[in-house]
Amino acid sequence: MCVSGVDTYSIAIAAVAGNVAAVTITNLYNSGFIVNGTLDASGGISIPTQSFGPGNISGSISSSGDVSYTITFGGSSDSCVFRINI
Repeated sequence: MCVSGVDTYSIAIAAVAGNVAAVTITNLYNSGFIVNGTLDASGGISIPTQSFGPGNISGSISSSGDVSYTITFGGSSDSCVFRINI
């Protein structure tokens, strides 16, 4: 999924009601995945390892918009880094 070149897709980051440090991120892998993250002291977002079926995903989003994540599925792993427009 993560290849050289230009991919364009949208992700959404939304606050979680009742928890000022928690966010929900939708479409992180351009596959409709919804993951949870936590704001860190530098203004970035930490995405702890979360499972979906036989795989998992984890990563981070920097305060400048750099997104990095690793997805593991069925014994294969894919790591991606990209920049979002914020």
